Amino acid sequence: SILDGFDKLDILLRDSFLKPVFSFDILQLCRITFEHSSGNILEKVARGESVHRVRSLSELKRRLHDGRRCFALFHPSLPEEPVVFVHVGLTNALATSINMLDTHKSDTEPTHAMFYSINSPIAALSGLELASHLIKETAIKLSKDFPSITTFSTLSPIPLFMQWLQKQVANPSIELDIDLKDFQERISAIMKYNETKLKSSSSDQKELTTNEILQWLCNTLTSKSQSNSDILMEFTSSDATLLKDLSLRICAYYLIKVKQNTGNKQLPFDPVARFHLRNGASLHSINWMGNPSSQGLISSGGMMVNYVYDFQHLHERAELFNKTPDQFHIAECVGNLLT
Repeated sequence: SILDGFDKLDILLRDSFLKPVFSFDILQLCRITFEHSSGNILEKVARGESVHRVRSLSELKRRLHDGRRCFALFHPSLPEEPVVFVHVGLTNALATSINMLDTHKSDTEPTHAMFYSINSPIAALSGLELASHLIKETAIKLSKDFPSITTFSTLSPIPLFMQWLQKQVANPSIELDIDLKDFQERISAIMKYNETKLKSSSSDQKELTTNEILQWLCNTLTSKSQSNSDILMEFTSSDATLLKDLSLRICAYYLIKVKQNTGNKQLPFDPVARFHLRNGASLHSINWMGNPSSQGLISSGGMMVNYVYDFQHLHERAELFNKTPDQFHIAECVGNLLT
């Protein structure tokens, strides 16, 4: 077909022209700083930030100093054009939330380097694996600057989780292979209590289907993102724990079990998971309310993920994933969320 022809032409141009021009040997790693980088570069970093929007000049300055770093790859012929850049938080603990990047920051002897935003502002260069190369080069640079760093990890969003959940709720005929019996009775009791408060007529407490449980979760997370209120304020401690446990179990299922067909391979549906697991990273932890902002709730249900880059095992894990995408390293605590 015509589309297939365009796809083949796109691959030909990428492999024959762009790859040699933007080869890893040519690109240069540079740190972006508020004092020494040009205004043009700073503007492109601010405008190119797609994960956590830069809202002001002072916010940009904060992201470049005081326990934070920003590195970019430049082509020698394009000294004012960062082809890919990454924001890193230097901390003394594994950051499981955006807030922790500030509360645990360390500029002297950090133990953790947290990659929390990776951006490729030039769409034409997608497919060249520049972001993967940048992560590795940044890790090498930070290891030299801070020998105290023992862990390299991401603090990543789950950008399509809520979109997937909403589609799942809208298509109850699609069965999920997941056990939610532990949640049926408690969610049913919450729904019954809310109906009583609203003085609405209701039937006796009943056993909920998987789809009804997913619908309750989706409605709860969506309503809080729209009201911009604390998601836990209306819950007792036990009900808040229920919401947390259910969210984490559904999210673990989404990251581990939900796939997309790509050629003859079944790859993880989530694009961020796909990127980091292909690099050889480990699915280390899923963090409840890692980003409770309105945007965090709308896209990721407020959750964030740590993908850990263990450079001793990175190559073998990347090779395994590329051969058999179902085989990727999952930390025990994540695997246990499904049991």
